[in-house]
Amino acid sequence: MVRCRTLAPAFDVTEFLEDNALFNCGYGSNPTMSGTVECEAGFMSSEGFRFGAVGAVTRLQNPCQVAKAIAYADDYKGLVRPMALVGVGAEQWAEERGFPLVDPEAMITNKTTEVWKKARAALDVLESLEDFKMDTVGAVSITEDAVEACTSSGGIMLKTPGRLGHCTAFGSGMWAERRGDRSIAVSVSGCGEALSRANFSRSLAVRLLERGGDELPSTVITSFFECDFLGSSFMSTIASNRMYAGGLVMLQEEGSAYELIIFHNTPVFPFAYCRGSAVRKGLSQLPVGHSILVESYTSK
Repeated sequence: MVRCRTLAPAFDVTEFLEDNALFNCGYGSNPTMSGTVECEAGFMSSEGFRFGAVGAVTRLQNPCQVAKAIAYADDYKGLVRPMALVGVGAEQWAEERGFPLVDPEAMITNKTTEVWKKARAALDVLESLEDFKMDTVGAVSITEDAVEACTSSGGIMLKTPGRLGHCTAFGSGMWAERRGDRSIAVSVSGCGEALSRANFSRSLAVRLLERGGDELPSTVITSFFECDFLGSSFMSTIASNRMYAGGLVMLQEEGSAYELIIFHNTPVFPFAYCRGSAVRKGLSQLPVGHSILVESYTSK
């Protein structure tokens, strides 16, 4: 998402999606192998490279709220401030600061229970599943005050309880930075283990911020995706049928229009953005025979 006069920054967009059962984050997240819901979320701002994340939480309907609170918490009296909190510790931290806790059962919908039962039955028969949904919601924004990126996810269907994905890893699920006259925000979705190994968002952001004047952002993204992600030796233990990723990159150079770049190697990638005061939505589709698709949109 890009910010415009009618849309809120990245955090508010993510919070809205967490309340919608259609998305794999917050309410309606994918169940774990044991049938419980464990959510994670991360927030980053270019202001002091603030970052906060929560993971493996079962009682936070809006985990992104707590992730942002962690990023801005200053009540540690000289102690080292945590960047990520997980499980019961994260929920206790949230409750002490006034965030509501919900019944874990309230995070589960009839639809996700039905899908979970089918997935468990298929796994019992086949011993492995080829088709796992790896949905993560994400949003990016650039304002005069700060650059923001936010991600939230229920994780992979049938994930091992306690598993942490890329939302909780600094530099993996999101990045937000303002360097000189260039600003960038990145948010990605895909196999969390692979994205974490690549330190995907930060590594891609650095490439784009340091690109030469004659290098197109789309060319940099394609090269990074093919060489530093798909072709990386760090991915030797990740099955090839799990090497999927997609994301949003928002760029702005001082005095120029915002550029929103969509990239993915998944069959489809849904997104929305602003152009002027109008909200546009799209469903990007990977052409047959292509290893990655990169599309660009501008917004003043």
